[in-house]
Amino acid sequence: MPNPIPTFDHNLVIPPHLGDPVNLGQLSPYRCTTVDLCQRLGTTPERRTILGKFLDFRERLHKADLTSGFQWLDGSFLENVET
Repeated sequence: MPNPIPTFDHNLVIPPHLGDPVNLGQLSPYRCTTVDLCQRLGTTPERRTILGKFLDFRERLHKADLTSGFQWLDGSFLENVET
């Protein structure tokens, strides 16, 4: 199955939609697994360090019995800052 997180667009960011901004299936936020997130955005050692801290945070949430819900990500982590 393809990764649900789109690649960076011409503006070097994860696009807010995939072509049709009224089609909810093509609109951010993109539902994904932690594996999807790590595969799509863990492309450099620096990004993998950030993802490691993100996973540590998620583990602490789980240990505190917060086992359902969703989490938003934004900021420069969703930009192709390496370019």
